[in-house]
Amino acid sequence: MQFAASIAYGTIISFIAVVARERGLDVVGTFFALLALSSLGVRLAAGKAYDAWGPAKTLAPLLVALAGESPSSPWREIRCSLLLAAVPTGIGIGGIHTTLISAVVDRSAPESRARSGGHLRRLLGAGRRRRHGS
Repeated sequence: MQFAASIAYGTIISFIAVVARERGLDVVGTFFALLALSSLGVRLAAGKAYDAWGPAKTLAPLLVALAGESPSSPWREIRCSLLLAAVPTGIGIGGIHTTLISAVVDRSAPESRARSGGHLRRLLGAGRRRRHGS
């Protein structure tokens, strides 16, 4: 699940600036700002939703939001539709990430929650390119 969200996010991060520049769209910064704000906003609610409804009922709408927008958003040609695609994509990515963290905490023994959370964070960061000297 996180793998699918990471693929969608990686596609957007990799191609949105290039495609937007080629098509003369000057809203890339606004797109990423909306993506970040919606991702942050949903994180506030996703943990509470997980506690109230459980993982399946929390993940279903998040996956729909992500699946509905991610495949086509990098190739949008209209500024407005590109910006509108940022919100459900951010909601899907941010919510899935938060729900997975909640599931790890919920399903880990109390004495191993910190270690389990650390492993998840490490796995989520695996494959990120590190800069020299950092």
